[in-house]
Amino acid sequence: MWLIGLPNPILRGVGAALLNYFQFAGPAIGAIMVFVEGLGAFNGLAHAALAPAIYIGLNALEANCITHAMLGNSISLNPVMILQATVSWGWLWGIGGVLLSLPLLAVLKICFDHSRTLDPVGVFMER
Repeated sequence: MWLIGLPNPILRGVGAALLNYFQFAGPAIGAIMVFVEGLGAFNGLAHAALAPAIYIGLNALEANCITHAMLGNSISLNPVMILQATVSWGWLWGIGGVLLSLPLLAVLKICFDHSRTLDPVGVFMER
């Protein structure tokens, strides 16, 4: 954001970090906020659209490559299970369920892995 001339780039970084906790809506909200700020800061629509394009691109790179490379060995959850947990907990508890879906799934997998009778369920939840 600093390179393209958007004001308050540190604020955008902190906001992006906080919005990353919202699994699907966070990047969309952040991109909309950056776009609105770009509309106020820049003259043209194309220049204002550059800010959310960079935001979404960097967020996709971080979420799909960097985080997976860092956490891939320590948390081995099946992506289908993650999506299913997000949808289920979101349906049950709304936004709070979406926020808690991944931590709850990780806790369940750890509990299943430490139980002899439920260990096959923990193996099923792996990649």
